[in-house]
Amino acid sequence: MYLDFDLFAVPEHKLTTEDLSGQGAAGILIAFARGGQPENSLDYLQKILGAVKINMAEATYTLPVSPGQQLRLDLSVLPQKIAYLFLFGIKPQQLGLHFVLSLYEPTKYNDVTYLIADSLSVIQEERQAGNNQKAAALWQALQQIFLKTA
Repeated sequence: MYLDFDLFAVPEHKLTTEDLSGQGAAGILIAFARGGQPENSLDYLQKILGAVKINMAEATYTLPVSPGQQLRLDLSVLPQKIAYLFLFGIKPQQLGLHFVLSLYEPTKYNDVTYLIADSLSVIQEERQAGNNQKAAALWQALQQIFLKTA
């Protein structure tokens, strides 16, 4: 043994189905920052996903993550295979993911497409203020993932 310490801290709390909402039929897991978000942020995301033909209630699992919360993401506990993991306003390390993801840039790794973005409230508030930069980046990323042309 070369190291007597962990290279990456492994969060104590492991993901369970009780942590999630939704049916996850399309294998989409959406983790989002809980707290400080307008209640209609998830409604806003539902409209965006609807534009790429995704019914949020049926197709996705949603996972609220509190600020500073650490969670060990074990996708094997889920009844559906996860093909897409979207993070809104949380750092990948909060879920035990220790690789680099760029904002609004879909990244495929081990048959899962990852997308990290600003919090839903930040995207929504910026758009309401007349700046569509983050909303446009999110829309472009979702189109790249779900509306690929042959």
